[in-house]
Formats: sequence, structure tokens, C-alpha cells
Amino acid sequence: MLRESETRYRSLFENMINGFAYHRVIQDEGGKPADYVFLEVNEAFEKLTRLNGAEIIGKRVTEVLPGIEEDPADWIGTYGRVALTGEGIRFEQLSRLLGAWYSVSVYSPLKGYLVAVFEDITIRKQAEERLQTSLHEKEVLLKEIHHRVKNNIQVISSLVGLQADVSTDETVREVLKDVTSRVRSMALVHEKLYQTADLSSIDLAEYAKSLLNYLWRAHSSAATSVRLTLDLEPLSLPVDTAVPCGLILNELAGNALKHAFRGRSEGEVTVSLQGTPEGRVSLCLRDNGVGMPEELEWRQTSSLGLRLVQMLAGQLNATVEVSSHSGTEFTVSFSLKTEG
Repeated sequence: MLRESETRYRSLFENMINGFAYHRVIQDEGGKPADYVFLEVNEAFEKLTRLNGAEIIGKRVTEVLPGIEEDPADWIGTYGRVALTGEGIRFEQLSRLLGAWYSVSVYSPLKGYLVAVFEDITIRKQAEERLQTSLHEKEVLLKEIHHRVKNNIQVISSLVGLQADVSTDETVREVLKDVTSRVRSMALVHEKLYQTADLSSIDLAEYAKSLLNYLWRAHSSAATSVRLTLDLEPLSLPVDTAVPCGLILNELAGNALKHAFRGRSEGEVTVSLQGTPEGRVSLCLRDNGVGMPEELEWRQTSSLGLRLVQMLAGQLNATVEVSSHSGTEFTVSFSLKTEG
């Protein structure tokens, strides 16, 4: 019976597809693992390591693989800790001397001894490396695309701005300046994406801050006496959501600077951004200006800016609430979660 069990064990041992090695750890004078000896290996071990079992049994690993003690993977130290503490581990590691990646499970059946069971995962690791390289190349390409789009949009913005400067018609000048601001708000999205690691979303708070600072510079004559107050919660939004938000903010802030403080020496515009755990986003712009005329129905107005706000809010499936008490307040609310 004992011989039969040993035969079955030997057959299982030799027919394993995973490599198997049984070692005894050698310690230095201070009790630290300094080497280990090959006591037994199976046929799969020989195939996976290209080492001859008959030639290495009874030998130290430093004899079989000279230089292993200097390998950053610290095979001797890792195996030694398992043999001396009895705490098994599983890890993936490159063996520089064997030129292959291995997934290794190590346990200790007896103090000072260890068993290592492993498989060659080199092909998988190479595939992962190729995938990472491919992803990196695509990220670089996408960044370059955003950079070029931003530059092209800025060229358009500059051309429109130059045309506005040479126009003698004040109405045309104002229209062209509005177009410049709208184009700039879109260019800024690509600029922010180019500057971040995440190429699919941007921080709306940072984007809004940059956009509003640009508008205050662009409307320097009107904005000099208007204080800008920001209360912006960091929120990461997809690009196709951030662009409409930026354009809405551009229209509302531009309108406030142009119309809210006529006949006044100073004023304030407050912009807030908040998110909820349920995925709702609230973007609010409030001014303490003269307010909208009581008879004005803003949804029916012929103003291009306010019509754009309605169209863009529709893209976001957003609600727009307007208040005209002690100034004007627009609150745009929408959900980041898709239904269904």
C-alpha cells in the first residue's frame, strides 16, 4: 500500500504542468538566509527553467545561477523568509538570470525547508507590456490632437478678434467679441485636457475658474469694478458635459458684465458649483445688479445668448431656474447619471 501511494505521488509529481522545486535554506552566522539547496525538482521545472534536474540536485542556487544573490528580486531572501517563518506567499516576478516571468507560490512544509510551485507567465507579461505601450502611444496621440485642436481654435478666435478690432460698426464689434469668447471657452476645454492625465474628463471647477478669469480680462473695461466671487466644488465631468457647461457659463457671465451693472459704479458676480452624492450637479451664477425687466420672459427673448443657454441646457437635460430679486440668479441643475 505504501509503495502504491508513493507511485501515485511520483506520477502526479512528474506529470504536473507547473514547475515544482523543494529546497533547504542555508543561513549565515547571523541567522539570515544566505543560500538554498535544490533537493528535488520535477520535469516541468526543467522545461520552465531550462535547467537539468540531475545536474542541480544537491547544489546551492548560487552555484547553479551565479549572481542570483545580487538580483533585485531577492529570491534568496524571499524564499528564506517563508522557510523560516512558515508564512506562505504568492507573487509574480521576473527572473533576470533565466530571462522569464514567473507566477510563484511558496510555502514551508517544515522549518528551514520550502516548496516553490510556479508557472511561466512571460507571454502574458509581454502582452501586457505591449498593451501598456499601445495605450501610452494612444494617450500621447490624443494629447497631441487636443493640443492641435486647441491651437486651431485659438487661431480662429484670434482671427475673429482681429476682425472685431478693425470693424467700425459697434454692433458688429460686439457680436464678434461674443463669438471670440464662445470659441475661447471651447478651446479652453482642450487646453485643460492636454494638461491632465485623464483625457476623457476635466475638473469643472478648474475649468470654470480659468474661463471666468479669461472673461474678466477680456471685458476689462466693464469688469474692473465688478468683483468675482467663486465657490467651486471640484467635480470631474466628461468632456461632452463640460463643454456645454462652459458655454452656458460664458453666456451668463458675459451678460452680467454687459447688462447687470449699467449706471452703477461697482458690483459683484458670484459663481458656485456643487455636486450631490446622488450625482446631481448645480451650477449657479448670481449678480447683485439691476436685475432683468419684470416684463421680460427670458425663455421667449430674442437674445442669442439666452437662447444658447436654453439650447445647451437641453443638451444636458438640465433645469434652469431664474430669479430676479436683488439682481439676477441663474441656477442650472442636471444629473451625471444616465437613466435606464
